[in-house]
Amino acid sequence: MPVIRFDHASVPTDHPEEMMAFYESMGFEILDAEAFRSGERPIFSIAFGDNKINVHGPDFWPREDFTLRGPTAKPGCGDICFVWDRGLEDLQAALEATGAPIEEGPV
Repeated sequence: MPVIRFDHASVPTDHPEEMMAFYESMGFEILDAEAFRSGERPIFSIAFGDNKINVHGPDFWPREDFTLRGPTAKPGCGDICFVWDRGLEDLQAALEATGAPIEEGPV
């Protein structure tokens, strides 16, 4: 198989600061946060290991000239799953500490 690794996923958001705070509280690294906040870059990235999720902010994803997205893409779309290398109790405690509701699971 010629595909050898995951490069990135991209998701839109209307709430970039809240998204950065949530993922940072879960131990992810936020790349290009200051460049995003200053308007220098229209995206920031959530990094983990050699992988990243590019996040398109509200000044970028709805633009008509931005065509590298699905025609119906909007905040809340997408499904991203991670493998957790600690116990279920640690994961539930980490999620509860952020205030995030557990919609379904564990799976």
